[in-house]
Amino acid sequence: MNEQICQIVSKEQLVAWADGDLPPDEVERITEHIANCPDCQAFDEALERSLHVTRTIWQTSQSQWPKTHTFNRIVPKRQPLRRPFAVAASVLFVLGAGAVWRLLSEPSERIDLTSEETKVAELRLKIADSGDAARLFAAAELLSRYPESESSVEERYRHIVETYPDTAAAAKAKLKIQ
Repeated sequence: MNEQICQIVSKEQLVAWADGDLPPDEVERITEHIANCPDCQAFDEALERSLHVTRTIWQTSQSQWPKTHTFNRIVPKRQPLRRPFAVAASVLFVLGAGAVWRLLSEPSERIDLTSEETKVAELRLKIADSGDAARLFAAAELLSRYPESESSVEERYRHIVETYPDTAAAAKAKLKIQ
């Protein structure tokens, strides 16, 4: 086992150093050497990983698992942008469903209203449109944080400008498009 890692330190010395089984003067010499030797650093890091895995196995009593157990379970790497896209898509779906429901639930007949009632109804409609446009704009802003969704965001802005032209959100969307 007394294989050399580099010209100065052997594997045995590094293992003893990692275990704390060396006299203080030897510890100091090897510590200084490891700081400057990439081969010894790499071996030390590999040794640390091995020791960590061994400690973990012993601490969780996995060393007593049956020999038929496989430890090669692959854990998929989490995609960092999946969740925000899912949330943004959900928000857009809810807003779209609300807009469709609103269009379908409007009465098909015109009711004769007084001029004051007409003004109130128009005001309510403008408020509702402003709210819808603001929510759509907020959803587009959330999506704009992700470079991959640039074309989708621009479509959202154009939709706001075309559908709700007299709202503050449409004015903001026009600025974003330019």
